[in-house]
Amino acid sequence: MSAKEDVNGTRQRYTILTWVKSWKEEEAGDPPPVCVMFKADSEKVIADIDAPPWMMVHTAPKGSYRTDHVLDALEWGLKPATCPEESVVILLDWYSAHLSEDVQQMIRDMGHVVIYHGGGVTGLEQVNDTHLHALFAQRLAALEVKLAHAFRQLRPDQVKKFTRQDVVDLVREVWMGLPHATLSAKGFRQTGPTLPDDADVAAVYKDLQPFFTKACGSDLRQRAYADVDARWAAGDLSEWGDAYLVIEDHVDHPAAEEGLEGVVWEIVEDDDTDDEDGRDGAGGGGGGGGGGGGGSGAAVRRHACGSGSAPAAAASSATSSSSSSCGPALGSGGSGGGDDGAAPACAVVPHVPPLPPPAEPSPSALVSPTDASPPTSLAPSPGIAFGGVCTESHFVKCLETVAAVCRATRDDSFLRKVESKLAASNAKRSVESCEDAERLRKRARQDREDCHRRRQEAADLDRAAKRADVDGKVAVEKAKEANQQVKLKVLAAAAVQRLESDRRREEDTARKATRVWLQTKYPVELATAVRAWWARLPAKKKTVVDEALAHVYKTKQMLRNTEVPDLWDDDSTLLRPVGQVLVPGGPKVVGKCPLDFEWVLFEERWAAERGKVVDPAAMLQKLVNACLPGSHLLFARRYTLPGLISICGGNVAKAFVYALMLLSKWLGPAVFPVGVHVWPPTRMPVAAAAAAL
Repeated sequence: MSAKEDVNGTRQRYTILTWVKSWKEEEAGDPPPVCVMFKADSEKVIADIDAPPWMMVHTAPKGSYRTDHVLDALEWGLKPATCPEESVVILLDWYSAHLSEDVQQMIRDMGHVVIYHGGGVTGLEQVNDTHLHALFAQRLAALEVKLAHAFRQLRPDQVKKFTRQDVVDLVREVWMGLPHATLSAKGFRQTGPTLPDDADVAAVYKDLQPFFTKACGSDLRQRAYADVDARWAAGDLSEWGDAYLVIEDHVDHPAAEEGLEGVVWEIVEDDDTDDEDGRDGAGGGGGGGGGGGGGSGAAVRRHACGSGSAPAAAASSATSSSSSSCGPALGSGGSGGGDDGAAPACAVVPHVPPLPPPAEPSPSALVSPTDASPPTSLAPSPGIAFGGVCTESHFVKCLETVAAVCRATRDDSFLRKVESKLAASNAKRSVESCEDAERLRKRARQDREDCHRRRQEAADLDRAAKRADVDGKVAVEKAKEANQQVKLKVLAAAAVQRLESDRRREEDTARKATRVWLQTKYPVELATAVRAWWARLPAKKKTVVDEALAHVYKTKQMLRNTEVPDLWDDDSTLLRPVGQVLVPGGPKVVGKCPLDFEWVLFEERWAAERGKVVDPAAMLQKLVNACLPGSHLLFARRYTLPGLISICGGNVAKAFVYALMLLSKWLGPAVFPVGVHVWPPTRMPVAAAAAAL
């Protein structure tokens, strides 16, 4: 059978990072997110790739995930939590890119919690490896082989070269065909995060059952519940943000280095010497956790990002570097069980499994010991180093395989040498095992003590930080309260000032309105009220008023000094000239009065309509006499009406109010109840006149 190999394809590599979530939030018909990384130095090679919205495509120089790529994937596929109910627990495996402080900080800043699987247990605990990758790799390899086989049937002399777009289409087709909901529900249940409290060991993942039984998993869970309940009741835990207080850290142990996360053998030869990243061919498809692969060299390389019960999400990646062959291809580096990952296309020493017991050979198959050409040396090849590529256990298995061959070929002499080597190796391993066991026990005790001490110190620091945080919050609240009190006092003072300002403004407005009313309306209302009162006054009471006027005249009260208050300050804008007033023994005064009083003073006419010059003092005398007949006789000597007009600055209306105020003081409220007895007036004169009648 002839075969063709694409050498350049063996230098290409792509990595698939898978996500497994314990909840469903995708749109109808959309699978969970998945990331595909190609080996390239620039993003230009993927600029034209058509990928669905739930697939992230990016590149890296080595084709494997580093810290920056993990950060990009988390930022793309993980939604920030806006409240504790949206927070999730992210489960990551013990890989150096995942252990980066930047990754932990990003997850915390997004409001989520990160928990790590310890080294070497990913294949037992992580849903991606336990339930997803084997099926994913199997279907991916089968589809790739099918496409390569169809291409070879059409073009027997050519090798199928898968472009990056072909790889994206392969991943999309296989990823959409996986039963994600079933795998997620079963995986998270069997690996623990959603395992019911009353579940027995049979409900646990089969490879995890011995460890679950040995560790008394059910008792561990109940003790964890009791510990959380007790710390909650004690107040050590009060919110979802305290979740990190109950997470126990792993004992320090080396993490898988970036770029070697899926490699279980030592790489003794770098594969970067013949890289041709500029080619469009992306290589073959990736093998999964179950081993096998597409093309001539498919393998699985895992990243894991996953989560548990809060809800939980898990992610992992599979890396492939491969070429195509003319027929169904077998993965040269795939591993079984979905745990070990695989190696890229480079010089490695694969694991040699022990042979089954040999069948009885046929006579024709028997050869003499000299024809068997047994190996002349049992030493490892130069590319193998104990503790590196080939361990002591691997060497023993090789010896057992050689011993089986010697038994089959009946080479007793060489068999004795092999058995001697086996006995020496077993004795050495027995001694080393005892010493190693003692060292491991001492180290385990020391690690437990150190871990307990670190947890205690971390708990003390957390409690102190929480107390400081609470004290800080209390201080901030007190400062806010003090500031609020100051603001309230300032607002109260401002309100008082505003009220006082409003009150003064209202008083000023009232005073202005009263002053305007006193100058314009009051003299008119006073004249109207007094004349109405006199018109309705009975004859007997008129006689009493006349007698009172005569008494004042006889007793000469009008010649005495009479105290009269200052009435108001004139507003010149409200006055208009009505004529010249002749003051005996003094200069002429321009008589002025408001428009309304002018109409009353000149007998419901304007001064200009009189036709001739009229003395305002004479008209004032007529008005006073009309209000109280005969009262003009009292204004003859000391208090003359022209004199009052002169004293009032020519304001005839003000002089009229002065005249009635003098009459009120001379006659008294009993005789002249509608007079001006109180200043300023407390009610309208018309109302006073009505009350007097």
